[in-house]
Amino acid sequence: MRPVAVLAAFIVALGMGTHTNAQPKDAAFFGLLFINTTLAPTTEAEEVRVAKAEARLRAGLEASGGFRMIDITPVANEMNLYSNLSN
Repeated sequence: MRPVAVLAAFIVALGMGTHTNAQPKDAAFFGLLFINTTLAPTTEAEEVRVAKAEARLRAGLEASGGFRMIDITPVANEMNLYSNLSN
């Protein structure tokens, strides 16, 4: 999980850089995707850690003042048509 904290800190730092006096930019957050490359199934504890990382990243982006998170609920049905939006 260390890479997630580093990634979140980096993204928050980017948001804080030059946007202090500017209006926040709209941003959509579709969650984090971690691929389990082990032979063991993903555990509930790992899923909880991913959910916590998502919440921290979203909160950090909003707290930076550089971003305003937009609601993706209106497109949720369309998103569900695809198993992985990152492909």
